[in-house]
Amino acid sequence: MARTRKLFTPPEGRTRYKSGDRQILCQSAPIPFWEIPPYLLKHPAIPGFHAPWLWCGWYGEKFLFKVFQEHFPTEVIYDYCGRPDELATLLKLPRLLMKKFDIPEMHRSRILVTDVATPNGWVDTGFAIGSNYQGVLPHSSGELLDKITQEFFGGKEAEWILDNRLWRWTPQKRAKSSDSDSEELDYYEPPSNPQEPFSEEYIDHLFAQTKDRGVDD
Repeated sequence: MARTRKLFTPPEGRTRYKSGDRQILCQSAPIPFWEIPPYLLKHPAIPGFHAPWLWCGWYGEKFLFKVFQEHFPTEVIYDYCGRPDELATLLKLPRLLMKKFDIPEMHRSRILVTDVATPNGWVDTGFAIGSNYQGVLPHSSGELLDKITQEFFGGKEAEWILDNRLWRWTPQKRAKSSDSDSEELDYYEPPSNPQEPFSEEYIDHLFAQTKDRGVDD
């Protein structure tokens, strides 16, 4: 029986990636929330390699901005010509969503706006509530995730969206034990979050822009 190729591995049975593979592999995402293969979750099934980074959430700058406008119309940021600045506005979404749904501060690192790869290989804006490495907002009962899905995104379920940078399997970085000089390896260092977080000072600046226009926080 032929072995089933794992998602995002080099096409055509190759063992190495080459130019043009990214656009081909992007077609395998997004993955429906409940259909992600176990081997793509935190502990990879390919020895010596880390799985691609997949964000759990929603994507599409136009779609996200429309949803934002519907729920937080007074928080929209406008440019000097009076046109909505969609991306700057969306950067306020994590903080506003946490406040709206009373999400504990401990989950802040999972909720963010980031670049994602679309099925056609382009780059778009995504809104994440977790990842295959960080985990997703607690959903053992399904209440919080379901509430956000139904009340904020009109019933549109979150999906697993491919990161724009970490879209392929990557070699694990070998690391020695901190108290030993032996060559024996104790663990593999996971990839770091590909999203460079914006500082709280910068986010505060975005909120100040709506306050300057006479809008309450």
